[in-house]
Amino acid sequence: IGHAFNQQAQRHPQKVAVELDDQCLTYSELFIYVQRLSMCMGHRQNQIICQCIERSIEMVIGQLAILSCGAAYCALSPDDPPTRLHALVTQVGAEVVLVHSKTSAKFDDMFQGHLIDVGLINSHTDYSTNNFGTDHSLRYDSSPDNLAYVVFTSGSTGTPKAVPITHRNFVACMTSFEQLGILTAMDVVIQVAPSSFDVHVKECIGTLMLGSSLVLLHAQGHLDINYLSKTIQQHNVTFFCIVPSHMTILSNYLAEQSEYSRLRSVRKFGFLGEAIIPKTLATIIAHVDKNAVAIYNLYGPAECTLTSVYHRVTMNDIEQGSIPIGKPLISNRCVVVDQFSQPTLIDQPGELLIGGAGVFPGYLGQQHFTEKVLVEIHGTQFYRTGDIARVDRKGLLHYIGRKDHQVKLHGQRIELGEIEQCLLDSSSHVSGAVVVKYNDDHLVAYVQSDRSAEIELREHCRSRLPPFMIPSVFIVLDQFPLNSNGKLDRKRLPTPDFSSAYNRTADAPQSPLQKQVHALWCQILQRESDQISITASFFSIGGHSLLLMQLYHRYVTVFELDANTLTIGQLFQHSTIVDHARFIQLALHKPEHGNDSWVSLHLNE
Repeated sequence: IGHAFNQQAQRHPQKVAVELDDQCLTYSELFIYVQRLSMCMGHRQNQIICQCIERSIEMVIGQLAILSCGAAYCALSPDDPPTRLHALVTQVGAEVVLVHSKTSAKFDDMFQGHLIDVGLINSHTDYSTNNFGTDHSLRYDSSPDNLAYVVFTSGSTGTPKAVPITHRNFVACMTSFEQLGILTAMDVVIQVAPSSFDVHVKECIGTLMLGSSLVLLHAQGHLDINYLSKTIQQHNVTFFCIVPSHMTILSNYLAEQSEYSRLRSVRKFGFLGEAIIPKTLATIIAHVDKNAVAIYNLYGPAECTLTSVYHRVTMNDIEQGSIPIGKPLISNRCVVVDQFSQPTLIDQPGELLIGGAGVFPGYLGQQHFTEKVLVEIHGTQFYRTGDIARVDRKGLLHYIGRKDHQVKLHGQRIELGEIEQCLLDSSSHVSGAVVVKYNDDHLVAYVQSDRSAEIELREHCRSRLPPFMIPSVFIVLDQFPLNSNGKLDRKRLPTPDFSSAYNRTADAPQSPLQKQVHALWCQILQRESDQISITASFFSIGGHSLLLMQLYHRYVTVFELDANTLTIGQLFQHSTIVDHARFIQLALHKPEHGNDSWVSLHLNE
């Protein structure tokens, strides 16, 4: 991968490599920054280096520098609590973590290795004094079977699984994308996926490896639908990859505002992470030139390198309301097997197995899990996805569901067992825990305990789990319902009642601003005014990330704010009406501040 980026920088040094709002670096400029940071870290062959950085140009520089010094890149989400970050760093044995000013404090107390502030590479720091490594020459000597990156997936036993991907895996996937015309050097790619998604590696490193141009969003910018759509328009983005539920929110917004022209430059849409919504596709097709636009359904578990199966969606697919996941990439093979591990007949459901160049070498430090998911068939290694699928008469794969309790929530893969184990660890009084997906937008936790309270359970989860894994509702029961065999009867678990959090009518809005915010909550959540307390969390009364995106847009419109004065990240972290009113009040009186910019090196070709 490092060689590929180096070659792109040599072929077209003055081509735009990465942009963020009004900041821009060419390939040659980006290469110089990568070289500086790589020299700072020294030779790190076969090590894993973690990076915890908000969306920024520093994020991309850090990714490439890690690969350039021979190490594997491991992304950490800045949204995760410090306890979880420390556990993940320990799990992969990282001795170096790249940070910037906004994330370094998360590692102050627990991390004993080297913290490197990537922001310093934009200064005139003399890196010769930073002897973190012994060899300061820039090398690209990784072999194809060396690790390129590590991504974490949810683990059913309570510990996340570390999925390593090799250079061979990654290059094979990106080469397939290029050969199929899905992503090429001619594209301008927008980086939407958060770092908890392996797709962000394709969007950043894959884009630059192929010689395309990368457009970044500022922190939490992917959740600001107005900013996101304007950025696509301003930078003439041609390749746009997004989770279907996220696209539905964006599509509805653009249609309501009569601003679908903002997507006019997009030539390729990629949908991944969950089932495509045909109604949303129909809306897209109605507003774009269908003869000039390609829509792809992209499927693939992290263990098989980003994307294993693809399908170019047709008008017939949309009209029928059934979108196949398609056929394997050039470098992959797929087979659907029955309970006896024999290939199924046409349209007969079975477990989907994926083989070929994308299959990972096995979980780091968890050989027992590796043995369960990797199987050899006629000399080829296959990964057992746990997904139930079928093959139609055209040879196209169709996704049906899961064979276990793993779920997808807004594109995020979640093992419910990890949340359940976290709850069991919260107190000696918790004797049982069950987490279920409710509708399409919520996780509900059932806890068997005689003393635990919801607030304690929620705080415990917040300190150990990423935000997308924290249940919306916690229901404490003295005893779980059992069937005649003495096992948990899931069907008899009580239905969550989100209105139970609304009964504190004493917590009514006080100030005129709180009343305005309260009214907007009632509209978004579709609740009566006496059902929402000003001290209740948005996420505990039926709200979720997609609804918060809509609420944020209402705030910006009603109060005439912008992303420089009120960020959606603030609303995520502080989620009551009292909090939101306070942030809006501050935003209304906040002077605008310019962003730090990158100094152009003005390199000549």
